[in-house]
Amino acid sequence: LMRFICGVGIGGIVPTAAALITEFSPSGREGRAFAIMYSGYPIGVLVSALASYGFVTEFGWRFVVGLGAIPLLAIPLIAYALPESPAGRAIRAPLVLGHVPLRWTVLLSRRNLAATAGFWLATFWSMVLVYGLNTWLPQIMITAGFDLGPSLLFLSVFSIASAGGCVFLGAIADRVGSRRAITGAFTIGAFAIFCLIFKGPFAVTYLLVALAGFGTVAPAVAVTSYLARYFPPELRARAIGFALSFSRGGAVAGPVLGGLIASYGLAFYWHFVLFSLMAFLAGASIQLVPDQRSEVA
Repeated sequence: LMRFICGVGIGGIVPTAAALITEFSPSGREGRAFAIMYSGYPIGVLVSALASYGFVTEFGWRFVVGLGAIPLLAIPLIAYALPESPAGRAIRAPLVLGHVPLRWTVLLSRRNLAATAGFWLATFWSMVLVYGLNTWLPQIMITAGFDLGPSLLFLSVFSIASAGGCVFLGAIADRVGSRRAITGAFTIGAFAIFCLIFKGPFAVTYLLVALAGFGTVAPAVAVTSYLARYFPPELRARAIGFALSFSRGGAVAGPVLGGLIASYGLAFYWHFVLFSLMAFLAGASIQLVPDQRSEVA
């Protein structure tokens, strides 16, 4: 029950934050601004990995979860400091009065269906990928023959590369276009993950893990940033919310698929084959999104 309540709260953060940051970003720099905002996610994963590495053996997992509750103390400050979106104020009244009914149907209209399908599929596959790797990477590396300490540090390298990669890829997307940047990053991620099948020197493995972090979390963030810019303000938060809600199935499926591979005693490299395929599918799905932004039908 507590995990469910936590999920409901956290699930509402990204759509509203994405709409807000896109609204206030300078024109032409939305991708970079969104990436800087969302880089907090992989940084949080990094902190949790380091906390687990330092405390879970001696103090247990409950202590680490307790550390994760500390940021709740910042909620009053955040609520005070964040401004309201001008577009949100403009459209709030008609939405409350019911003058714009069933906005979600616009996302499934003929004009927007291809874009909606592309974004939904890209976010779904990317969540299979991100949550699967975040959950299973240390255990996979242990199965591959690495000790517990280095295996946890692999997750740290993965998270550091993800955080830096988010900002880097956001800047690239602002220059060359989101579809090209996202597809290219997912392709790099698919290649790096597949190469982890072949055990090599520590330095090479760390490099591949870093490329995997860049080529998974960073383009997954870029997909949401692209989605936030693609739709008009009156659809923005709802479009993001529906896409991320659909992608929650991928967030569940990723760890479950990794667990099935482990439970059936399959070789560790099947994890990398699976997640490499997910990266390829995510990059291919974003190509379904038409070049031109859709408008309210």
